[in-house]
Amino acid sequence: MTDNLKDVPIGLDVGAELIAVLFAVGLWGITCVQTLFYFIHFPRDALCLRVMVMWLWLADSVHQLLLVRGAYAGLITNFCDYRQVLHVNAEYLWQVLLTVLVALPSQLFFINRITKFSGKRWLLFALWAPAAVFELGGAIAFITFGTITPTSGELVSRTPTSIFTTVQATAAVVDISITTGLICLLWRSRENARYRMRTVIQRLLIVSLSTGVWTALFAIFTVITMLAFPDTQIYVGLYFPLCPLYCNTVLVNLNARQILAKLDRRPIIGSITFCRDTESTAHTVASGQSNILDHERLELSRAHRSRCPPANHRYTAETGVQTLLGVDEFT
Repeated sequence: MTDNLKDVPIGLDVGAELIAVLFAVGLWGITCVQTLFYFIHFPRDALCLRVMVMWLWLADSVHQLLLVRGAYAGLITNFCDYRQVLHVNAEYLWQVLLTVLVALPSQLFFINRITKFSGKRWLLFALWAPAAVFELGGAIAFITFGTITPTSGELVSRTPTSIFTTVQATAAVVDISITTGLICLLWRSRENARYRMRTVIQRLLIVSLSTGVWTALFAIFTVITMLAFPDTQIYVGLYFPLCPLYCNTVLVNLNARQILAKLDRRPIIGSITFCRDTESTAHTVASGQSNILDHERLELSRAHRSRCPPANHRYTAETGVQTLLGVDEFT
């Protein structure tokens, strides 16, 4: 019996799965804290944002249940049955779909932020839509192959592997493009801003880079490990945490509003260019010292319905951060 088990990569399969599940559960705990923080501090956000946050949390929670159930089946239910590592785990298959269903709303959220900067709403959505359809279709195809494949070795054969790696490569390209677009637009705005508003934009640059790059890196290294070690499941160590990572990237950007809005309460005036042909003046005032005139308030309300802020209007620090973060209401 021992001789028959020599070729079974217990450590590279079960070990990688266990570490990945523990890491993903830890990230899910952070997601729970951030979700609670969001609903406590931003109860008046747009309904679509609140629904999206609730969906991300629910989908990530189901994702973690599938991971824990899969790990329990492998380590407890089938304890000492080492041959079970050669078979496809149904829970690990279905979590692929949940990861995609979390990734797509996250990508859509950041693309919507870019449209608020550039004003090219339909062009950006048109470029993203085919990639989104391909990611979802590829995940469904991979699950289909998994349900008809008896062993995990056959699952990582040529056709399923090609589908999975292409989906991950597409997701990585989308994430990198979104992060690059946000950074470029923020940097362009920074060049036209004064010192104190530059501090806000600099913090936004750091948040955008630090959150957007993680999902892309995990997707890229998932592809690399799957191609470099085709006979093992090392790649799951990088793929399982992707779902909670997407959730946390969105929540970090939403929850950062409160911190960014309080960076400086002293009166300043800074010029920020949000759109190519439109320059708006950001007027940061201390809390309770706003002197925006009625006609300026009317102009500001109209700005929410347009693609870019109107020229030469003044608004508070909260409104400036609101526009930079691409949300409809700041509380």
